[in-house]
Amino acid sequence: MGAVHRTRLLVPAFLALGLCGCGAGGAPAAGPGTTATVTVTVTAEPTAEPTGESAGELAEVPTGFPSGYRPVELEVHADGCGVVRNSTPEIERLRNLGWSVLDADGFEVLQRNAVGETRYRFYQPGSYTVEMTAWDGEKYAAVSNRVDIDC
Repeated sequence: MGAVHRTRLLVPAFLALGLCGCGAGGAPAAGPGTTATVTVTVTAEPTAEPTGESAGELAEVPTGFPSGYRPVELEVHADGCGVVRNSTPEIERLRNLGWSVLDADGFEVLQRNAVGETRYRFYQPGSYTVEMTAWDGEKYAAVSNRVDIDC
């Protein structure tokens, strides 16, 4: 059986009336500007992750990448700002592949989904470092070399 989660929401009375009905004798339960409390119950069933490699199914990536695991190779485009990555079936199986752009102080200024993308150009002028990250089952981890760009 799935997990049951309950939460209480404060909503405007006119919305609650649509969920809860009317007061006694068909009159509205509350006037304009008042709020009502509604309890919402959600039941979630566990789902299985695909584990096969046939007909578009994704292989399960093990939790925690091995040390030095870097299947993605990045190159800086001739203009010095764009970044191009390789594409292999192994890379396409990575979960939540993303572009990570770091400023000169090492702060991540962009984390962007990269699934299906092999090129990216950062939009802000300046010098940055770019790497690819993916979900390893516990955290986002680097899966590429780092390259420096100047936009």
